[in-house]
Amino acid sequence: MQIELRIASILHNKVPSSEKNLAEDKWELLEGTRVADMLQKLNLTNSPTILVINNRQVNKETILKEGDVFRVFSAVSGG
Repeated sequence: MQIELRIASILHNKVPSSEKNLAEDKWELLEGTRVADMLQKLNLTNSPTILVINNRQVNKETILKEGDVFRVFSAVSGG
C-alpha cells in the first residue's frame, strides 16, 4: 500500500540518513503498518509529536491505510 508522509522540518534532523528520502513523500508500506511502526523507522519514537492522518489527530496504535496522508508535527515549539 502507499501513503503520503509529511514531517515537520524541525524533526528532519532526527530521521536516520537511510530514511531521509523525505523529498519522496510517497512511501510503500506493508498492510497493517501502525503509526508506531513508522515512528520507529523514522527514529521519532521518543520525540514529542502530534500525529495526524487525513486531517484528524490519531494515536500511535492507529493502522495506516492505502492513500492516507500522514503528518508528523513537533509538539514542542520555540517562542
